Amino acid sequence: MKSKTMTIHQLHPRHLSHRMLARFVSRRASRFRHLHLLLLPLLVSIAMAQTGLEVTDLRCGNQSNPLAVEQAEFSWKLRSDAANVVQSAYELEVASTKEKLESENADVWKSGKVASSEQMGIHPKEVPLKDATPYYWRVRIWDGADRPTPWCATA
Repeated sequence: MKSKTMTIHQLHPRHLSHRMLARFVSRRASRFRHLHLLLLPLLVSIAMAQTGLEVTDLRCGNQSNPLAVEQAEFSWKLRSDAANVVQSAYELEVASTKEKLESENADVWKSGKVASSEQMGIHPKEVPLKDATPYYWRVRIWDGADRPTPWCATA
């Protein structure tokens, strides 16, 4: 069977794999001897970005946007277009207002990067949360290749 020759414009980004990219670039390397050295990192990063990894379903006290909880216990889920995606670390921030959180000014608590695959039952230590006070929080995670996701939507 004769293999079909494809151009880069015919490849859909969601269907690019590392093997396909390497094969595509290596077949054309003879024509453009040094161009592949410039394009390969770009194409690989585009393919990796297509995993669509995002943090979803934020919960506190096992509730979505609760009005009150007895104990702050955070959890989230991961959604990805790729298979076998893992979380290697997370970072969680809590603020007194949504505006402070979104302007990179978490005034209540910042976990910093925590090396953990845990997504449930995260208890912030030494956090002085007050009764009848609204709080806003967000999280981002690092995947198995230590690449961070953007911050999730504020909860």
